[in-house]
Amino acid sequence: MTAERAIAFIFPILLLTFCCSKSETPPPAKSETKPEQKKVESDIDMRKQFASEIEQHLNKEEFDELEKIADKLTKSKDRFPGGDWKLDRFYEVIRPADDSNIKVDWDERFAKLKKWIASKPDSIFASVALASAQIGKAWELRGSGFGDTVSKKQMTDFQNQLSQAEATLTKTADKRNECPHWYRAMQGVGLGLGYDQDKMNKYFEEAAAVEPLYWSTYEGHALYLLPRWYGKQGDWERFAETVSNKIGGDEGDILYSEISWRMSRYYPADQFFKQNNVNYRRIKKSLNLRGLKYGVSLHYLNAYCILAGGIGDKITTKALMSRIGDQWDADLWKDKKYFDGYKKWASE
Repeated sequence: MTAERAIAFIFPILLLTFCCSKSETPPPAKSETKPEQKKVESDIDMRKQFASEIEQHLNKEEFDELEKIADKLTKSKDRFPGGDWKLDRFYEVIRPADDSNIKVDWDERFAKLKKWIASKPDSIFASVALASAQIGKAWELRGSGFGDTVSKKQMTDFQNQLSQAEATLTKTADKRNECPHWYRAMQGVGLGLGYDQDKMNKYFEEAAAVEPLYWSTYEGHALYLLPRWYGKQGDWERFAETVSNKIGGDEGDILYSEISWRMSRYYPADQFFKQNNVNYRRIKKSLNLRGLKYGVSLHYLNAYCILAGGIGDKITTKALMSRIGDQWDADLWKDKKYFDGYKKWASE
């Protein structure tokens, strides 16, 4: 995911099918030993492998392959276990998430992406990739602090870089319905350049019409509505509830939990529910639904464990820790001491 964040600790909210299965199991039929529980394949490793492959194609300037992958992911709507769009992760490799600690040589990256565009001037995917990288550099120039910590020069450099991304996207605006991530990139530009709400609403409505379940564009609009940006207290929560109700059914509940999870990462661990009017019951309702629909995800199992611990839900935290075992997600916990601390607390 590729969001502009300023937080002290990542606080995800989410999923898995850990507590909604039946607690009673039939005895083994005339067996002296109980069958071993099947170990869940780590989607954490799957994500890392996917990122490595995309990075290698880019480094080797294998633009035909990148083009084919982006086109396939757009049309097939492939997802990782848990529901994350692979297309979203594709662009996150081009522009690493702000909290990933991955350092990029932007000049080198721009050079490769411009070669991609030169080799395929009509490619919407190459254009979105370059714009995503330009947005990434813009936020690096600005820094992740609140506005009063950003110098005049930083802000000028930030806005100039975003203007370049805006120009890159505008060149392929007539093809924007061919790639839902075009809208997510434009939301990033609009956030930094201060687009008015009517313009941002227009981009979101177009994005939802192109692909109603592309979660990243919901994040982009909810982010714009945070009080620290252009919204008022309660705006993003009402947005999340409205759009999720519009989708309806299981997908609507899953979407609600996804938007809430992504927004939680912009708050300290103990403040998200205190500062926002979020329906925790609806989020918990979606846990089993997500696992059933998109498969078991260790990544999200770790994520929801952080939420459950942060909100003081010891029973759920303990159940999640039991399921996670030693497969903690370093991208979420950042330091194993936090994982170990939650685990110790839950077992007391």
